[in-house]
Amino acid sequence: MLRISYLWNERIADSRFHYAVMVARQGPQWIFVRQAARQTFELPAGRREPGESILQTARRELYEETGATCYKLAALCPFMVFDDNMPVVGETPCGMLYLAEIQKRAALPQGSEIAETVLLDQLPANLSYPEVQPRLFRLATLLFPVRIRLTDHS
Repeated sequence: MLRISYLWNERIADSRFHYAVMVARQGPQWIFVRQAARQTFELPAGRREPGESILQTARRELYEETGATCYKLAALCPFMVFDDNMPVVGETPCGMLYLAEIQKRAALPQGSEIAETVLLDQLPANLSYPEVQPRLFRLATLLFPVRIRLTDHS
């Protein structure tokens, strides 16, 4: 069984962030993506590349996976996903959960691993990571109205 630990009050070194997950909406609907190699949907997300900050990762992945060109983006909280059998140590890799409000999208970049994006009112039933994504989505959607005053990254 996978567990999620939210690191609300901890100072996390940027080097511990290995990936970014974005709960994104355009208008009143949420954006989900399907990778070409899968038949399931997921939240836009991706791994950090060498030399990037975790915020740069979030911006790059949001564009690469959704085509977002004008948006507001805010970090919500760091988190760790781990198996019940996995020991948690001080330097366990973390992810950063972001909220994104997209105003404009362009076509996906050439060679994108994303086969399609969909706009939905709720989580799709066929998720790539059903143990994790519903919990991240639920937290983000509860806090989205509170964090609506996001930083503009147009």
